[in-house]
Amino acid sequence: LVIGYWLIVNCPFLSAQAVELIDLPTAEVVDANHYSANFRLYQDGGILTRASFGIGKRVNIGISFDLTNFIGDKKIDIQRPELQFKFRFYDGKKNIPALAAGYEQQGYRYDISKGEYRHREKGFYLVASQEMFPHTEFHFGLNIYDFKSDQFFGFLGISWAPAEEFLFLTEID
Repeated sequence: LVIGYWLIVNCPFLSAQAVELIDLPTAEVVDANHYSANFRLYQDGGILTRASFGIGKRVNIGISFDLTNFIGDKKIDIQRPELQFKFRFYDGKKNIPALAAGYEQQGYRYDISKGEYRHREKGFYLVASQEMFPHTEFHFGLNIYDFKSDQFFGFLGISWAPAEEFLFLTEID
């Protein structure tokens, strides 16, 4: 169970749709011929970098890198680059959410002894996004990353922009 929250203050791009919340995908995509880049710092001096590219009106591809000990005096441990793909197949209507499907290989906090990430990747996912109240969007979906157990997982996120200068994000995974 992972619960996250985030507050962004005085950010000029708040009117743009969120392609991701904190760790969760949304049904939004990067516009064609545009890109999105973000960085996440985590314990052990780790940094997770992601770049997504809009290669069509509804399609994004991306790549990410996970570096442990990037900050500090220990040897930097580089994990292999991972790929992402998202296809928004339905734009939604007033009472029907937008829908997207995708695949994301990137987790973070790699555990060498287990050969897997402590915070697992999304794998294949289906996500729906809908504005339920003014300036408030709900994002919910299902994902599967472990095909040996065939176990599905759910996630839910909310983004709320009460004013142009503030954006609150929360999610549960």
